Amino acid sequence: ESVSGVIVYRFSAPLIFSNATAFTNTGEGVLIEAAARGSLPHTLVIDFEEMFLIDDTGAAAITGLFEYAQRYGVDLALARVHSGTHELLRLSGVTGEIGEQRIHDTVRNAVAAATQAHAENTPDDRESG
Repeated sequence: ESVSGVIVYRFSAPLIFSNATAFTNTGEGVLIEAAARGSLPHTLVIDFEEMFLIDDTGAAAITGLFEYAQRYGVDLALARVHSGTHELLRLSGVTGEIGEQRIHDTVRNAVAAATQAHAENTPDDRESG
């Protein structure tokens, strides 16, 4: 199901030193492709369902993608983060950097939160006319 302004990016592997660059390149590529189509999203949701493990290089890749997205006005949200991975994100400083409020139990909840936050931060054209 497509939701305007939100892209879900699922990386189906542990996020470790051997594939952190692929994770980052693909995530940035998703945003570049969207911008080329003229539809840069307001939120990129990363689906963590298959990311059972993350190392320091993977943690740096997440914060790097977060910073990249922020430069272009795109928020980042994480969905379906397993408890062990969540703890690794906390210990590595990722949650401190991106904010615990960006981590959601399900993709549906992440998309709903992103859509609601965008609606609350977007002026309603009807009010100005």
